[in-house]
Amino acid sequence: MKYWGKRQKQFMDNIKKNDIKLAQKMGRMYNGECKRLEKEIAAYHAKYGRDNVIEYRKSGVG
Repeated sequence: MKYWGKRQKQFMDNIKKNDIKLAQKMGRMYNGECKRLEKEIAAYHAKYGRDNVIEYRKSGVG
């Protein structure tokens, strides 16, 4: 393999490594955000829900 062929192979190998690292980082970020949203939804449900139901309006009003 000639010089530029080797350089291209190195470049492609680096891209693959970076893609794997990026995918892992994104996975960690998505998992963290998912946990944060689950906590936020649970808090909202605890505050406004009753018997696993969110009431949008009170009965008899309106």
